[in-house]
Amino acid sequence: MKILMKCLAILGILGAIGFLFLEFCSYSACTNYHEMTVKITSVKPVNEVEWDFFTDKKEANDASTNLYLEKKNKTPFVGREVKVVLTYGSHVSMILQRELLPWRTRYLVVIAHFIDGTRKGKTVKMEKLVPSIEVTFP
Repeated sequence: MKILMKCLAILGILGAIGFLFLEFCSYSACTNYHEMTVKITSVKPVNEVEWDFFTDKKEANDASTNLYLEKKNKTPFVGREVKVVLTYGSHVSMILQRELLPWRTRYLVVIAHFIDGTRKGKTVKMEKLVPSIEVTFP
């Protein structure tokens, strides 16, 4: 009976170690897509909108100031909002399907092309994933 209890204790410990290993040491790398709406308000009429996401605040501010984005995500502006898609990678645990990487703050840079030919850029900080965000151009 003592041998059986020792064997069960050893199996329990090995099972717990196996669970912890699978949960915290092995993961699945995923690519996630988050679609969101950017509501744009402006005094002047907007013709077209460029947008991109950055993880570095300095890069985002430089892109917004210089009115230049390397990735050209251009969207014709019809109405008051634009649909944008954020693509980001994450690691998910194998057993409990939990996110293992913490969310990193993203910066959305929106460049508005106005009908009169001028352009303005704006940087918006995203602390978390949201379904919509509002950008105002004075």
